[in-house]
Amino acid sequence: MFLDNLNIRNLKKIDDQELLVEFNYNNQFINMTGRVTLETENFDITFNDAKQLVLEQLEEEIN
Repeated sequence: MFLDNLNIRNLKKIDDQELLVEFNYNNQFINMTGRVTLETENFDITFNDAKQLVLEQLEEEIN
């Protein structure tokens, strides 16, 4: 999976330890819209930081 194919749509703090990330992922084989809940204590996450975290989570789930 490639970082360039992943677009972060929204970041939303759920509670003191969880961040909801809404995203789109598109390539020639996959067109996916999804949500990932990330556990974190750092809510100063940028969209680029979130892209990397979501991509790692997606790769982990696939493997």
